[in-house]
Amino acid sequence: MTRKYLQPEFDRDCEIIANNIRRDNTKYDVIVALGRGGIPAGTRLGNLLNIPVEVVQYSLKDDTRAARMLDFVNRFSLNTRFLIVDDISDSGTTLQEIAAFFDGTVFHTATLVFKPQTSRYRPTYLATIHMGDAWVEFFWEEPLIAK
Repeated sequence: MTRKYLQPEFDRDCEIIANNIRRDNTKYDVIVALGRGGIPAGTRLGNLLNIPVEVVQYSLKDDTRAARMLDFVNRFSLNTRFLIVDDISDSGTTLQEIAAFFDGTVFHTATLVFKPQTSRYRPTYLATIHMGDAWVEFFWEEPLIAK
């Protein structure tokens, strides 16, 4: 079973997250959009909050992910405030691993969707809580159909 996540939800959820960040009066120096799923939300939040966006490719299937993330984090000072953005916290493994790289810095996390029954990592900011086992398919993941 698949749950489709559509453009109107994306627009609403990005606004919710941006408004919560504004309400908290939290300031970030950079948004870290995790590729691939976090790129759309990271870009939108960067525009809504006027924060620069950096994209980092991060996949649990990639054996070089640790070295790449360390190189990325080491480019910034310890005073840098990061907002790490991904599309979903499903198992929570990705965000849990990422958090370890940012230990010693100021960082928070944001996801459009959070699955509390399966995730071991609750993001700082989230918009939609998804109950159940259905796979969430985001509208940007749909294959383009030639017309």
